[in-house]
Amino acid sequence: MVTMNVAAWHAAYRAFLADPGKWGDLVDWARAIPCLPIYRDWTVAYGLTSTGTLLAFEDDGPPRRHAATMWIVTELLDRNIALIQGMERYPWLRPLLPERPTDAVACGDCETIRLLQARMPAIICRCGGAGWLPAGASP
Repeated sequence: MVTMNVAAWHAAYRAFLADPGKWGDLVDWARAIPCLPIYRDWTVAYGLTSTGTLLAFEDDGPPRRHAATMWIVTELLDRNIALIQGMERYPWLRPLLPERPTDAVACGDCETIRLLQARMPAIICRCGGAGWLPAGASP
């Protein structure tokens, strides 16, 4: 069982509420749950509770609809993307990364994505940067 650094979570949560920066529209969600927003892509926002539960909601619709579209993130690819990208801001997330399954396969897209990132840094690989994909992931 992996334990999360709860003190780091609380410090980051307080800091986020004090200055959410470009994620100011996520403050209501962060307070309502409570959760710490750790990553957001074009359509989904990801947040972590103080117990280590990773949540997400559809972020491309009308404001304040997070309660209707929220779910617990269990898919390995989604967990990797959210946690690895979130580690750029919160390095203490590392222990929460999923272990690589024994049947995982190497991600064939990482090298190409690294080349593209030189010009478009916002692009991330579909493996989230883990370097592997779960068995059965679409090629």
